[in-house]
Amino acid sequence: MMPPRQAVKILISVDTEEDNWAATQEPATVENIRALPKAHEFMTGLGLRPTYFVNYPVVTTEWSRDIIRGLHQSGCCEIGAHLHPWNTPPLEEPFTPENTMLKNLPISLQQKKLEVLTEAIRGVIGQRPTSFRAGRFGLDAAGIRALIDLGYQVDSSVTPFVDWTEYSRGPDFSRAPYVRYRLDGESEIDVPSAAGPILEVPISCGFTRLPFGWRGRVHRVLESSRIRPFKLLGLASRTGILRRVVGSPETDGIEDLVRLAESLIESEVGYLHLFFHSSSLIPGNSPFVQTEEDAQALTACISEFVSRVSGFADLESATVSELAGASA
Repeated sequence: MMPPRQAVKILISVDTEEDNWAATQEPATVENIRALPKAHEFMTGLGLRPTYFVNYPVVTTEWSRDIIRGLHQSGCCEIGAHLHPWNTPPLEEPFTPENTMLKNLPISLQQKKLEVLTEAIRGVIGQRPTSFRAGRFGLDAAGIRALIDLGYQVDSSVTPFVDWTEYSRGPDFSRAPYVRYRLDGESEIDVPSAAGPILEVPISCGFTRLPFGWRGRVHRVLESSRIRPFKLLGLASRTGILRRVVGSPETDGIEDLVRLAESLIESEVGYLHLFFHSSSLIPGNSPFVQTEEDAQALTACISEFVSRVSGFADLESATVSELAGASA
C-alpha cells in the first residue's frame, strides 16, 4: 500500500553527446543535437527542467555550441559536463577498452581532461558547470577529488545496484546508496561522507518491490560468475521477485518504471531521476532507438511516466544542481 501522497522532486537528465555509440577516436559527428530543441520543448511542456550533461564534441562544434547556448539562455534547464575520455583532450593514453573508463586513467590525466572540458563549456554558456556525469559511468574516488578541485558541486555518475566491472573494468556500484549522499573524494565513491563537499545524485535504480536491501544482496550473488551459469537471475527477474530497474525509458518499460517510482517514493527517497542519451533522438544512432516507432515510444514513455506518477505524488521539477541546492 502506498503511503500518503508525498511531494517528490522529478529530474530528467540527458547524456548529450556525439552520434557514434561505440567509442572511437575518428572524427565525431553530433547531428543528433539538431533534434535537441524539439526534445527540450517536449520535456519542458511536461513541466520538466532537463539537465544536459554535454561532452567535448558537442561544445566544440560551432553550430551545436549555438544550440547548447540557446538552451542555457532559455532558463529552463541546466548544462552540466559529460566526459568521454576517448575524445576529450589531451589524448595521451593508449586507445584501449579499459581507457574508455575515466577511472582507469592516471589521476593527472583525469584532471587535465576535466579542466579542458570545463573550460570548453564555460566558453559556451559563460560560466563553469557545477554538475557532472562520467561517460560509461566510469568514475571513482580519484575523479571525485578532481571534481572537487575544479569546484563542481554535484556528481550523477552512480547507478545503484549495478556492477560495471565486466565492461572495460568499470566501477562497481552494486553496494552504492540509492539515495543522494555526500562524498569527500577520499572514501570510495559508494561510501557516504556526511561532511563531503560534493553531493552524489544517483540515477534512480532499484527494484520493483521493497525492500531493496536483501534484494540487492541476492542480486549480487545471482549475478556472480559462480552462480550465473544456472540462470537463476533471469528467472527471479521474470517472476518479479528480483526485477532490477535502471531509470531510463531506453532500457525499461513504463510498468517497471512506475513500480520503481512507487518503491522509491514509499522509501521516502524524495526524488525520481530518469535519464537517456541524446543519440537516441535520431533512430539508428543508439542500440535503444532503431526506428521512428522506437523514438516515439521513448517520448511516450516519458510522458506517461510523468502522468502516472503525478497520480500518486506531487511532482516538482528540478535540475540536478537545483536538487543539490535544496539538499545543502
